[in-house]
Amino acid sequence: MEKVSTHLLRSAVLIGLILLSCLSCRESVAKDDVQSPQHQSRNTCNNLPGEFMTYDEAKAAVEGATFKIREDISTENSSWIRGASYFSCDGLKGYFLLKTDKKQYLFQGMPLEVWEGFKNANSAGQYYHSHIRDRYYLYVGQE
Repeated sequence: MEKVSTHLLRSAVLIGLILLSCLSCRESVAKDDVQSPQHQSRNTCNNLPGEFMTYDEAKAAVEGATFKIREDISTENSSWIRGASYFSCDGLKGYFLLKTDKKQYLFQGMPLEVWEGFKNANSAGQYYHSHIRDRYYLYVGQE
């Protein structure tokens, strides 16, 4: 009878240790599951808001996110455009960043075809004025 009690006690202790170990592992996995998707989603283009509170917030969010399409071009032949970038999640529409000597402009919802036209234009400035300016905007703040 004493051997059975000792055996049961050892079994109970062993089962308790196994359960404790499993709970510890499960909490660790749960913490990883909670942190990883949040960390990953912060950097994806699909999680960008439709409207930003400030222009600087928008620019930082767009430049820091991962996109399906992300292209930068040099506009060395332009007299006033110093560079341009395009960012798109879906390959249909995206963000357009235009850099000048004095300022950077960010546009939202610009179709990929317009970006392709801008890249291939003989005059980036002329194309901008004809096909982009006053057609695409980035909305910031609360209206």
